[in-house]
Amino acid sequence: MFIRYSPKDNTILSSICPYLNRLENDVTFLDAFNAGVETAMDTTLNVNDILYDSEYENKVNEALSCFGELYELRINDQLLDFENLFFTRHKNSYERGVMTMLDISELSNGLNTVEIKKLDIKGNTFGREITRKDLVYEPFVKVPFWKE
Repeated sequence: MFIRYSPKDNTILSSICPYLNRLENDVTFLDAFNAGVETAMDTTLNVNDILYDSEYENKVNEALSCFGELYELRINDQLLDFENLFFTRHKNSYERGVMTMLDISELSNGLNTVEIKKLDIKGNTFGREITRKDLVYEPFVKVPFWKE
């Protein structure tokens, strides 16, 4: 299952996960060139240590956990946790998002339904900080499928 990331969600994400900072870790050609020169002059250094924050992987894992909180996943009305999320780009449209696999082995044969609800802001929050009390899960997508 793929869920597209939308920058519109940043307001809610920053509300439910205020500890996360900007996660883009774009490295320019000049950054990489300078790191290469630096490691050539000092062989005890590693290019990745120069270019990337040592806590970056932890930040990404926290972001994935937070992204999972943005959604509520149900299969046949049973609430599930979003587990094993990973960031990716969709092959067809190159949209950014998260992907996960759902284990349906325990589901009965026949018609089943996956339903996803997404946090949305309820009411008027103009001029004030959004809190968890301002957020409610609203229907996002419902996908019926047949298991044989």
